[in-house]
Amino acid sequence: MIDVIDDLFDERFLHNFFPIVTDKIPLTAGNTANREGFPYGDTSSHRLFGSQIFQRENLNRTTILSPYAQDFFDMFEAVQLRMKEEFYLYYISLNCQHQFCEGSFHTDGDSNQKTIMIMLNPTWKQDWGGEFEIQDPFAEGTRIYQYKPGRVIVFPSHLKHRGHAPTQEYGYRYTVVFRVK
Repeated sequence: MIDVIDDLFDERFLHNFFPIVTDKIPLTAGNTANREGFPYGDTSSHRLFGSQIFQRENLNRTTILSPYAQDFFDMFEAVQLRMKEEFYLYYISLNCQHQFCEGSFHTDGDSNQKTIMIMLNPTWKQDWGGEFEIQDPFAEGTRIYQYKPGRVIVFPSHLKHRGHAPTQEYGYRYTVVFRVK
């Protein structure tokens, strides 16, 4: 089941939150998909700019905790309240794509996990591209969702998906991903 929530975060919230993403959190080209290779996993299908905000190794050990994690936890709690469901959070990852930085199909986890993705740009025009494409769980083919400010998409982590690059020159497409169980 794929859930889409379009009215959770208002425009003012997104405009206030966005400078944290663009001005305070350093991004590196270390966000990789379909990692392969022994022993380090240095080969992948694509590389995006991003940053790990939070990562949990197990119930009692957090291995990554950004100084800005609380802002993302607040977003996560808002999603849980709207969905009327509590999740066990594994990680939070910030992603950034630019023109010509097409994502390739990949999965985020196992069939017992979910991915919660939030589109963070407070302003976006449809002709700027940046669509989200995901394997249709009930039919052959894929579904495509337009990039929309504040849009939340919740989907099973084992479904193949990808983010399309923006078509706008010097445009950046930001998303945050929460992997949960």
